[in-house]
Order: sequence, then structure tokens, then C-alpha cells
Amino acid sequence: MPKIFLRVLISNLFQMRILLIFVFLSLTFSQSYAQELRPKVSITTEKLGSGVNPELFKNLKEQITEFLSFTKFTEKVYAPEERITCSFDFTVEKALGNDGFEVTLYVSASRPVYQTAYQATVFRALDKQVEITVNAATNLEFTNSFYRDNLSSILCFYANMIIGFDENSFELKGGDKHFEIALDIANSAQSSLPNASNWSATDNTTNRYTLVNQIVNNNKYDKIHQFYYTLHREVLDVLTTNQEEALDVFYASIKEIEDLKYFSNDYLPKTIFEIKAEEIRNLALALEDNERLEVKKNMQALNPANNGRFWNSLGKKAPMNKPSDIEPIDNSKSIIMPASGIQNLNGTPVMDANSLQRNSQGTTAKRIN
Repeated sequence: MPKIFLRVLISNLFQMRILLIFVFLSLTFSQSYAQELRPKVSITTEKLGSGVNPELFKNLKEQITEFLSFTKFTEKVYAPEERITCSFDFTVEKALGNDGFEVTLYVSASRPVYQTAYQATVFRALDKQVEITVNAATNLEFTNSFYRDNLSSILCFYANMIIGFDENSFELKGGDKHFEIALDIANSAQSSLPNASNWSATDNTTNRYTLVNQIVNNNKYDKIHQFYYTLHREVLDVLTTNQEEALDVFYASIKEIEDLKYFSNDYLPKTIFEIKAEEIRNLALALEDNERLEVKKNMQALNPANNGRFWNSLGKKAPMNKPSDIEPIDNSKSIIMPASGIQNLNGTPVMDANSLQRNSQGTTAKRIN
């Protein structure tokens, strides 16, 4: 009897050991190959009225969410907590017949600012008059170098744009590879859909192709790439630990891009300044009077579309704590500056010069090549 009991015990221990090894390897594998995006997808069909099949778009939402969540768009290793928070919001405008629909797509993505609870928007796009086909046979497919269908190409395009801008916020021009892939997708779609203005190289100066082409093929925008990187890595990520230095770098970076005013109507600068306008305004409010007014003058020339909304308000200085008044970082609590309540279009709080909610758990992602 003791021998039988011993054999059973040994057998059970062996099986448990095998099971633990399997669980460990499964967790290691899943974390090593975590995909890049953490998407939130919504589809609004109210404009279609009662004639819409709700199951059709419910299934489409699930397909898009699964496609963006589980497709691996890079060769890099992303830990689960490093996945990029993004949203894809579809509004179905009208039915076109033959299972075709016209939709408006709003895309946004953000990344955490070092040692804070604040999420900085890294990319935003509003894509109108998007034509897609939706039926029971709809099947999304990963595609970088050939055209399969419009929706698959659009999703892959924006996935690469999101990753590219996110990488650019951590490393100067670090996202170049993904912008080149996005341009390949645009070129392939353009060849297959010559009449689609959102992919066209000639019909529209504010479309997908124009934006990515200006990023990849025009070095006159090098200063905007430098500014974008500096604003994230040398200003926002430093603001908690060395506010005075961060504001000095911010002011110098605005001075550096002064001559971009000659390209203020170009799509890439307009896109960047539209994304970062609130942060620029709120940082400027913390500067000394002469510096703040200099930022006001530069931004009125660089981004005139936001004069009324942001730049004209730089005439008066907002009260702000001096660096010596800000408590040092303490892992046991948050550093709180009263929140302003301003929000980005995606609903996340906007950083304010005298209101950033600091949280010691916030970190910038470090990705493994």
C-alpha cells in the first residue's frame, strides 16, 4: 500500500510540474509576442434609421476590434502594459447600395507621460466619405504591400500611422519604418482605387496620402519632427522631475520652428499643431511674460486656425506654482495640481500649465527591439 501511494504521489507531482511549466511558457510566449495596439472600437448607425441590420455592424465591430488587437504590425516586442491606447470611431452616414456604406472615421491614439496619469495624444485623424463594404462575408486581412479591400487597407494604414507617431514621440524619427509601410499601403490602394479621393495624390491636399507622403518624402518638415519629439521626450516627460528645465526646452523648441510659418497651410504641420495645440497653449501660460508673448506671436503665424481658440488667450499670464513649490516625487502618493477639466476630443484630460495630475505609477514605455 505505501508503494502504491508513493507512485501516485510521484505521478501527481510530475503532472503538476508539467502543468506549471506549460503555464509559465504560455505566459512568457503571450507576453513576448503581445501585439502593439489596445483599441476601442465604436460604430454608430443612427443615421441609417430602422432599416439597418444591427447584427451586421455588431459583427463588424467585433471583427475590427479583433483585427486591431491581435494583428502584429511590427517586429518589436511590446509588453502588455506598453500597448498603444487608441480608438476607432465609425459613424455610418448612409447606405450606398450593393452592401456599400459611407462612413466617417475618427482615429485617435495616446501614450502615457512619464510619472503621471496624463495621456498625451500622439495622433488624431478625421476621415470623411470613407466607402466600405459590409456583409456577412466581410473578412479583414492584414495587408502591407497589396490591396485587398478598402477597410482592411484603411485599418492597416492607420495602425502604422499610430505606431509611427508613437515611436516618434520616444525617438527622433523612430517611426520612419511604419510611415514608409503606410505610404506603401496608400500607393497600393491608389492604384486599385484611382477615383478614391482619400487615397489620391492629386485630388485632395488633406487626405491620407498627402499626410504620409509629406512625412516620408519631404525633408522641409524635419523641424516639425524634431519639435514633436522634443515636446514629448524633453518637455512633457521631464515636467514632473524638472519643470524649470522642461519649460526652458519648450520655449527654445518654439523658437526653432519659427520659419515653419511659411508652410502653415501644409497638411503635416497643420495636423501636428492641431494635435498639440492645447498642450502648447497650456505650457506657454507657465512662461515669463516676454517668452509667453513670443510663443503667442509664433503660434499665431504657425497655426492661425487656432488664434481664437488658443493663441489669443496667451495675452494674460496664468498663476502657476514655482518649481520650488512643487513637492518632490514620492512613490507613496500622487503630486496633484488642480485639474482644469479641459478634455481632448477622445475624452482624456488635457494637460494644463497649472493643472497636471501626477501619478507615480505613470511611466513611458520601453520597447525591446
